[in-house]
Amino acid sequence: MLSSIQMKVHTQNQSQQALTVQQRFGLGCISGTVAHAVFYPLEVLKVRLNLQRAGTYNGVMACARSIYRNESMSSFYRGFKPSILCMIPYAGVECAVHQSIMNWAKNHPDYKSDSKLFFFSFVAFASGQISSYPLAVIRTQQQAQAFVLASSPSSGVLPGLIGIYERNGFRGFYDGMGASFIRAIPCALINYTLTRTFENLFSSMEP
Repeated sequence: MLSSIQMKVHTQNQSQQALTVQQRFGLGCISGTVAHAVFYPLEVLKVRLNLQRAGTYNGVMACARSIYRNESMSSFYRGFKPSILCMIPYAGVECAVHQSIMNWAKNHPDYKSDSKLFFFSFVAFASGQISSYPLAVIRTQQQAQAFVLASSPSSGVLPGLIGIYERNGFRGFYDGMGASFIRAIPCALINYTLTRTFENLFSSMEP
């Protein structure tokens, strides 16, 4: 998310020709993918700690040591394939939608109030969530499977999607998305606040 914010700040303050939607989408995908690959092991640790029986792990470091000693380094990236496939549309769509709306708002002063700009940030986050959520469901299932059946291989992305559809129908691809939308509200607020702060900072630094 931080990388997406940095990308927005960078593109908002360019003095040259504005980037196209395709360029924004591509830059959002690249920055989001790199950041996600670096921090993905923390996501795995979070899932393990959430699913643990009482007393299984004594903190984050104990959980990390247990995975390293009893499994393998690859366990820190269990479910990474659907996760990275999820991040590509999420980061790309979120960045492209946000930048397109913000560039449009610059030419329409009536839509530049704080409340409306905050709403635009929420729309961008929601767009990213909707476009990528089915893959996020597969990612969480594979991470949980690694905890329950550490020695068995996880199912692939396509078999996972087929399995969800067979068990729960189309609705299964979006189970729990309501909670994600609730999370998107503070995320949009933080994103909007940081974007405006850095935009004002960089503007004040211009000669």
